[in-house]
Amino acid sequence: TASSGLSVSLASESASVCTITGQNIHVVGVGTCKVDADQAGNAQYAPATRVQRSFTVNPATLTVTPASQSITYGQSDPAFGFSITGYVNGDTAGVVTAAPSCGVAGAHANVGVYTVTCSGGTSTNYTFDESATANLNVGPAALTVTANNAGKTYGQANPALSATVSGFVNGDTAAVVSGSAACSTTATTASGVGGYPITCGQGTLTAANYTDSTFVPGMLVVAPA
Repeated sequence: TASSGLSVSLASESASVCTITGQNIHVVGVGTCKVDADQAGNAQYAPATRVQRSFTVNPATLTVTPASQSITYGQSDPAFGFSITGYVNGDTAGVVTAAPSCGVAGAHANVGVYTVTCSGGTSTNYTFDESATANLNVGPAALTVTANNAGKTYGQANPALSATVSGFVNGDTAAVVSGSAACSTTATTASGVGGYPITCGQGTLTAANYTDSTFVPGMLVVAPA
């Protein structure tokens, strides 16, 4: 206001930071807002000396929250999603000039729980809080245990029964397996000519990064003596 009672006009010297509508200042960006106040005078009063005031507009903060994901051992990393909150002044995701990138740092192929972090988000009028984390859960893959077919002659004792393990991923081989499956058959020494199922169970079979197996039966064939 002016002591003369005459109207005062306001003007912005930093339109990228603040604009003037009538007597109202509107903040439109980050930086220093400089406003000039002028009173032109009239027949009774000389023009007033220009008065300038300024203030600093700091960036607001956007919060990035990654989403937890789950995969099975041997699968590729998923697309790591995230959400951004904290927009002001009616802003939307369109003000983000570079989206955050989320992922797991370091090796994470084996079964376990790994930390997902995000970084790299940028926006003209915002800073990014990328401190939130999530989990990548790598679960075990499944193996298939197939009973090996076998044969014998009538009257002979049953042969040793065995199984073949398959379904390895990530370049693994049977070398990752320890122990053996427990296999049995309904056939006995006295069983007649014909076919008898061979079934296998877990036994002492274990393998790092793999879970309970699927078991496929085989056949023991008794041939005539």
